[in-house]
Amino acid sequence: MRRQDRNEAPFRVAYLVLKFIHVLGAIIIMGTGAGIAFFMLMAHRTSDAAFIAATARVVVVADALFTATAIVAQPITGYVLARQIGASLFDLWLFATLALYLIAGAFWLPVVWIQIRLRDIAHEAARTGAPLPERYHRLFRDGEVARLRSRRVGADRKRNRSRPSPKGRPRRRDRPTIRSRGARFP
Repeated sequence: MRRQDRNEAPFRVAYLVLKFIHVLGAIIIMGTGAGIAFFMLMAHRTSDAAFIAATARVVVVADALFTATAIVAQPITGYVLARQIGASLFDLWLFATLALYLIAGAFWLPVVWIQIRLRDIAHEAARTGAPLPERYHRLFRDGEVARLRSRRVGADRKRNRSRPSPKGRPRRRDRPTIRSRGARFP
């Protein structure tokens, strides 16, 4: 190994460790976000105020412990990585990444507030033995805006499938299928 390579080795290791932490942070943000959304939805579907309160209590802690930590670490590790590769903070790709990160954060902060309010409302309903009030359901719907929009996009796609395909080719659902033990595979 050349002398220059030996001198650069610690910097390469530091870069790889930092990159690992940066990617791990992104995974934590996506994973906890998806997991939290799933558990909140499953708890909501029970309509049991005590169960919802207990689930929301854990969700709020998980958001504070994992998601918030990763959200703080992401721009720090990203900045250090950008400096290590010699990128300018005014490079278009880096500027666009930061803008998208801030937009995502603008959507995340209200969701945290909604989760805390849902927890408190469900806890109060469970404590008094009352059903979940309308404001709980309204807040839950507000927190599910993105999910509802994705449903609408899915419905638009489904509606577009019923139109004839271009150039007279059969659409995927019109193509022959393979049948195996009663299952249908496109």
